[in-house]
Amino acid sequence: MHVNPQNANQNIQIDKSLTDQKVSESEASKPKKPSLHQKEKKEYSSENSSANTPIHKFSTEEKKKQLDRLNQLYKARKPNIEPKKEQEESTHTDLGKTANNAAKIQDVQEAFACEIPQTLGKIAIEELRDVVFGEKCFPQFANTREGGQFVAELMSVVDKKMSLMQSTDKGMALVFRFPCAYGPIGHVAVGSLWRNNQGQLQLDISHQESIAPGERVSPRTGKIENFSWYTGQIFDNFDTHKYYPGKIAPVVESMKLLGLPSVNVFPVPNPEVLRPYTQAFMKIEHFTPYGATLAWGPAMQNPDDWAVRAETCFNVFYKTWGVINGERVNWEPTLPNVFIKIKHLLGIPADAFTKFSVQKPVPRDGVPLEEACQHEGNAVPIFVEIGKGWINSGSADVNGKIAWRGFKTTINAGTVGVPLSAGITSFKFNSETANLQGLTLHGEQVIKDKVYTADEARQMRFQGSGKPKTIDYVAPLAASVTGPAKL
Repeated sequence: MHVNPQNANQNIQIDKSLTDQKVSESEASKPKKPSLHQKEKKEYSSENSSANTPIHKFSTEEKKKQLDRLNQLYKARKPNIEPKKEQEESTHTDLGKTANNAAKIQDVQEAFACEIPQTLGKIAIEELRDVVFGEKCFPQFANTREGGQFVAELMSVVDKKMSLMQSTDKGMALVFRFPCAYGPIGHVAVGSLWRNNQGQLQLDISHQESIAPGERVSPRTGKIENFSWYTGQIFDNFDTHKYYPGKIAPVVESMKLLGLPSVNVFPVPNPEVLRPYTQAFMKIEHFTPYGATLAWGPAMQNPDDWAVRAETCFNVFYKTWGVINGERVNWEPTLPNVFIKIKHLLGIPADAFTKFSVQKPVPRDGVPLEEACQHEGNAVPIFVEIGKGWINSGSADVNGKIAWRGFKTTINAGTVGVPLSAGITSFKFNSETANLQGLTLHGEQVIKDKVYTADEARQMRFQGSGKPKTIDYVAPLAASVTGPAKL
């Protein structure tokens, strides 16, 4: 999950005539701005389509084909699930909202050809080590002391959770918690541990990356384009540097700085579905505006008429969790709905993040989350507060080993060296790259979320002018033992 606090007070007006293709006469006569806890209903059509239509536009016929295929998947995996009415459809059908031709529909259908899993059974530590250090997971830790300790602890937890498996459970879900993936904001990803029909242990990954503004490969065109807004894109691996501005992978940078993530482990009935589900999104090059609310400034700074809702990694995790548990999950707002429902899965104590200080409609302290979220003006600061603290709020089955904290520093125009607090050996900037303009290392612009060393900080030059610049950064409270990531 990612947030740009500097845009916290931006409110972007949404033209309902662009996003709601069909509304009833009564609704049209009484337009209402949806609150965070209201379930927004949207319908889409293929009217006014053209060669320049964004990938997120889709036709009713294409949507129906995708829905039919997804319904077949759900029925195959969970026969006792009642079909949902059209107006209550699961937003897993976002797949349909982005596919715009028959070839992509075929890609999705092929992706959903699931294997029939075997019973998980006893796992040998050697085979767990092989999948944990596989290419899509944590290969950079394969020959490290930290990696060995992580596998040993995970093995112990998985063995204990075996006793909790029901007769319908075929594997384990791993909920990964990465601190400081986006500035000080934590990130969640899900993995599934299961055996294929040959009895080989599998570990699949799924998460939504929050991709920062800048030049990168467009999911729509495959060409380098300059994006001025944050986008959410789903991946089946953690090394996403090919798609991220500055050629970094935020999750990998998090591990460079603070080591392997903490993990919670849960038995699940449909672990094998995670791979095809994630790859289906990747095949149709699905992406959404990133944000926790319709009024989220960074999410709405784009020229397109988005036909999908803004989402965070919390939203995507919530929907994905439903898939591997054989359930259909309807779209709900990040705050308060989704956050409340996933707290126990993330390891957040029930009494954490229940009351907040708010500014809207008037400044107040100790306001319950549900009440605070009735005003969208409170959403961004609440989301920032949760984002910074949720990982440290409660323990996990396997805990991270390196603590961190945020710092501020001030640099003056024409100076060499960024002053850091005593004892810091590595760090990364929280400030947006746009706000770091003029600060260079060996002639290259420094960027947010890339890990730098204290020695590199001493060599940075600030060529700005005017007033001194204050910059935020995060750093470990103990030296990282991960070493450089292997990209």
